[in-house]
Amino acid sequence: SAGDYSADSYEKRTGNEKAAAAVAKTQSTHMDSHVNALASSKFLQEERATESVAAARNAIVVPGILSFLAPATAETAGQIMKATKDISSFLESRIEKKPKSAKRKSRRKDLLQIVSAQGSGPITGRPEARMYPGIRALVHLVTKRLCKIEVELRLSIRTQIYVYKGFDRKPLGSDDLGRIDLALMAADRDAGHKKLVPQDSLAYANIVGIIEAKAGASAGDELDALAQVYRYSRNIYYCQPNRRFVWGITVCGSKTRACLLLPDGIFTSASMDLHSSDGRKELVNFLVHMSTCAVDRLGYDMTIRYDERRQNWTADVTDDRTHETSAYLTNQILSFADGTFGRHRRMFGSVGTLDEVELQTADDPCIYVIKDTWAAGSSGGNDSQAGQVICQEASVLRHIGNVLGTDPELSESFPTLVSGGAVLLSESSGEERVYDTTDSLLAALGCKASSNAPRRTHVRLVMTPYAYPIQTLKSVDEFIIVMADVLSAYVAISRQCGILHRDISSANIMYTRDPAGGVHGVLVDFDYVQRGNIPTNQWPFTGLLPFLGIQDLRSCPGLRTVLDGCESLLYVLCWFGTIGLRGRDSVLGTPPISKWREGNMSDVATSKMTDLSTRSVFTKNVVRHFLPHEEYRRLGRLAVKLYLALFENDKLTCLCKGTAPFDSDWDESLVTKAQEEVEKARLLSKTLPLDHSRGWGVTDPFERRLLFAQEISKEFLKIILDA
Repeated sequence: SAGDYSADSYEKRTGNEKAAAAVAKTQSTHMDSHVNALASSKFLQEERATESVAAARNAIVVPGILSFLAPATAETAGQIMKATKDISSFLESRIEKKPKSAKRKSRRKDLLQIVSAQGSGPITGRPEARMYPGIRALVHLVTKRLCKIEVELRLSIRTQIYVYKGFDRKPLGSDDLGRIDLALMAADRDAGHKKLVPQDSLAYANIVGIIEAKAGASAGDELDALAQVYRYSRNIYYCQPNRRFVWGITVCGSKTRACLLLPDGIFTSASMDLHSSDGRKELVNFLVHMSTCAVDRLGYDMTIRYDERRQNWTADVTDDRTHETSAYLTNQILSFADGTFGRHRRMFGSVGTLDEVELQTADDPCIYVIKDTWAAGSSGGNDSQAGQVICQEASVLRHIGNVLGTDPELSESFPTLVSGGAVLLSESSGEERVYDTTDSLLAALGCKASSNAPRRTHVRLVMTPYAYPIQTLKSVDEFIIVMADVLSAYVAISRQCGILHRDISSANIMYTRDPAGGVHGVLVDFDYVQRGNIPTNQWPFTGLLPFLGIQDLRSCPGLRTVLDGCESLLYVLCWFGTIGLRGRDSVLGTPPISKWREGNMSDVATSKMTDLSTRSVFTKNVVRHFLPHEEYRRLGRLAVKLYLALFENDKLTCLCKGTAPFDSDWDESLVTKAQEEVEKARLLSKTLPLDHSRGWGVTDPFERRLLFAQEISKEFLKIILDA
């Protein structure tokens, strides 16, 4: 029965119940209703389903997955072996013997549904539905028996694992229609509770792991179950600010697997056959390990804790120069990790360190922004010991600050680093402290990093100024001011610091508001910058599809220039011009621009190349769909001017215009037209087109334009500054 279990004290320890409230508050405050509608569209759900199947296909079987949960000492390992043997024997006796009491008969009947090839009772509803009570009964049998023998075996139970009482439910905190079969929950034992009561509701903020069941045992069934675990885990990351990775269990017929979802890969155990005593013993061993391992091995980040007295989260930040760690109090979650693989970027607002805010409350205004992310390419080697990990973003921000920090026009338009670096894990069982990297996680699994997967380091940075998302701006005029400030900073950082941002998007454009009410744009997130002339095929393509440049979407080789950021900024302007900055501005229906997020990168590239092929097409396909308010019409006129500067610049020949490459063998007339433009300018003593001396061999307009990136970007910037 689930009546003896609850995660009440566990919620207090992790603060996940508060996280759920924070999620709801932030969603209602910052999420545009039309964006929500797009995010919940049928297409996006189908896209996530396709992605999850692809991820499941690439799952790696790790026979020794228990090594990830292994205890630190041989003595504890021996105690776990004894507990596993005892519980397995107890389980087999419950299966073999027919009990007398009605309650035990019911539990045995449930168990037989999953441990016997015949099962018992008729099938009602979905075939896997009759498996649910048996899975729960098995998990609870292990937990109850473990609690009973822990004193005798001198074994320390860290967490009581149990299954939520309801089956096939949609937990609170989900933004889709997915219903998980069973939820693994946990009750912390540190408080010394003997009898605990179940939770009243099911929320992603409190789920430890996901169990998916299938009646069939085919390879396709196992793939589907693993894909569902992957897909639903996204909501766990979103609702739990202190979550590093997620565990799951798939039960397909008698085939059971434990699965571990790390930032860039899925790892599963070998199949455990529930129809055999050996297979059941393996599952018991896994559950015993989950109950006795350190809490961080369940996927929780112990450097982010919920402060019960202050009613908010605290985050430990280790400075990469001094190696000193300070705890910062947060009072707002600015952005949530909304993905399964990747950076899992989270942003918090902070009022300062615990020492600084002893007399303050969570209602005080934020001073700092804390960025928490799994950054790619930051690991300094396989050795993740202290001192061996370099945080790229920290060094980039320091360099930008040294070059532009004294410029009064730009100093507030990019983050200033206060402290931070790679996350240093707390000491556990006397072990030496290590940096949190995918290398260290894979080493615990006994695996090596895939050559295709980025090597990530868990990074946490404290920065100023405290900024707000652009969706909270009050008017289009403020939006234009913010865009101008951000573009000014972007161009200056590119020219004076030799750093290309490479990820201009709505999420990375924020703003501050001065005491007089004026706004100032801030460009954030320097995770994926490009320093110097490095070919793009050596860098990961990153960003949100609606805002990625066409060259990145086409995966074109070659260098990137400041023009790529200008192009992305134009897309941001068009996006909000179409859907609106505020929910009340939006109109019903799906705007045509929504296809910029549909399909793969090639599909989106094709859509953008069509929509931006000529001025008339751009006006028809994009600008005419701006919202029917005067301020958005002004924004549309600005968009046309920016488009002309970037894609149809009158200082260049026709070979530099538009989006489609041409074939010089077939399009001789286009080359002839370009030559005539040069001759006409020469005869009229006008300024010759910038590309008149570059020859006619380069037939891709993007490649020709990058030769004049400085001139074009200067004109592009002037247009938006004038606006």
